[in-house]
Amino acid sequence: MNRNWIEYEDGPRQPEPENIYVSINRVGDLMLNRFTFEALGRPEAVKLMYDPDTDVIGLRPVSRFMTSAFPLRNKGRSDNKRIRIKPFCERHDMRFDETVRFLQAEIENGILVLGLLKTRSTTRKKRGSGRRN
Repeated sequence: MNRNWIEYEDGPRQPEPENIYVSINRVGDLMLNRFTFEALGRPEAVKLMYDPDTDVIGLRPVSRFMTSAFPLRNKGRSDNKRIRIKPFCERHDMRFDETVRFLQAEIENGILVLGLLKTRSTTRKKRGSGRRN
């Protein structure tokens, strides 16, 4: 039988430790990878901000002693950091039905900016038969 093979040239996906990576789960835990934490200046806490005109969240490093500061905590034994932002999400009517990654995530003038309109699910789907119809 003759086959019309198309070779995949890109190779497997590699972890991206040198990129900003931020995700949020359905209970309002915001996760930052080590690179993002370091790029933000290794803050103890952040001030949360929301811009309704552009639908973005902002995280500005602040002292943990500031009354409205959200502390960054270690996530298990990893270098990732967790920020529990559920009250902020509730105040601004933000709901996440599953864990999503922010595809628009960058640091502008010392503020981590996260676009709410550009996210991707990180939840794994059940394995199917592997066939396309």
